[in-house]
Amino acid sequence: NKGGEHPIYLSYVCENLRQFGDYSLVTKRLKTYPSTLDNLLNFLLDEAYEIIDNRPLTDAFFKLLLISDIGLIESDMVNILEHYLNRNTDENNRIDVNQMIWAVLRRHVKIFLDTTWIAGIQYIIFRDSSIEKLLRQRCLKDDANETCTLHTFMAEFYRKYSSMKDIATSRVLYHYEQGHMYQELVTYLRSPEGRIVTRHDRENYLRRRRCTNTLGS
Repeated sequence: NKGGEHPIYLSYVCENLRQFGDYSLVTKRLKTYPSTLDNLLNFLLDEAYEIIDNRPLTDAFFKLLLISDIGLIESDMVNILEHYLNRNTDENNRIDVNQMIWAVLRRHVKIFLDTTWIAGIQYIIFRDSSIEKLLRQRCLKDDANETCTLHTFMAEFYRKYSSMKDIATSRVLYHYEQGHMYQELVTYLRSPEGRIVTRHDRENYLRRRRCTNTLGS
């Protein structure tokens, strides 16, 4: 298999084999891997989706991670997914997301992920740019409207529900800006909540809005 010439390809194969339960079938398993990195990642993603058997949940996780910029806070994941999946449902049709559901999802997509620490907080990130690029094509498909909708959701989540209030403000500003919610961004900066924003950051956001002629009157 020529894919074995590439370190990233090998790292995915090794990680997948490490999680493979029946070692007597390893040789047979090796023969199933496609020979290019993109095809291998698609193969592993298809398997993960099939095992998890919950496309809305899996899609939601990948999409929110894709637009997160610095990753998603591990301790917020159940809360994020539950709010996202129930954003358009009523009380009688709520979709349950609990720690067990998150643990199952996390286990089966672990091969595509890594973690990092920022200011003492653990974030989930993608393992490398190859899987991020592929998932962007598969999940977002250059849909600007959906991307803006995702940023809008995350801005409101950090504003209202995040357990990490110390970092929520910077995330609100980032997602408002990326979601093209410029008037909401300016209103937030001028609100009591926005007083925590440093003068330097405040001026930078407002300057960018003026430079692009998107600052509301």
